[in-house]
Amino acid sequence: MSVFGAVYDDQNDPSLSEQAVIIRFSHAQDDMSEVLALEDALRDALSVEGNATVDGYIVDPEDGRVVITITGPRADQIWQQIQALVQKAHLLSGAIITLRHGPAAEGTAQQSVTF
Repeated sequence: MSVFGAVYDDQNDPSLSEQAVIIRFSHAQDDMSEVLALEDALRDALSVEGNATVDGYIVDPEDGRVVITITGPRADQIWQQIQALVQKAHLLSGAIITLRHGPAAEGTAQQSVTF
């Protein structure tokens, strides 16, 4: 079962193509090989359905956390595809996972959980 509850009824929602799963976590910036390996593992997990894209990572200049964004048509389905991987990844201990149910704009419905 998902750590995220039921989401709103999103049938016929034009924002479906702009949904995202955002993963924020702390990591020492001197060696990003683990982050790159995590990105590859996420891409592999998503390749079965082929409807979501790992947009790469950034390091947030405000808090130094690594942010990986995955975009696609349904954040809840993206989460279902990567949940087991995220829960097993030691790198993501203490990560904040956010499901964004629409475009990156103020007022867009979001759900977050800390691992």
